[in-house]
Amino acid sequence: MTAFDPCSHIPSMAHGLPALVGLPHMETSVRYLEFAVKCDRLAKVAKTEEDRVILKEMAEAWKKVAREADRKEYSKEQW
Repeated sequence: MTAFDPCSHIPSMAHGLPALVGLPHMETSVRYLEFAVKCDRLAKVAKTEEDRVILKEMAEAWKKVAREADRKEYSKEQW
């Protein structure tokens, strides 16, 4: 079994939030932020500028997904 690589795909907001099955919301949001940190770390040691840019974009995408997950959870709690 291979480990999940958060930097292998940019999350797509067009299809909704990527689901991490079995994780409560807060853990999911934190997990997305952890993925962003990993992508940022990899960007710092990337060998090419192209790779660095892609990894930075992926980190920003994970941060956006985390914010969206938080917003959706907050909206649910208000009802």
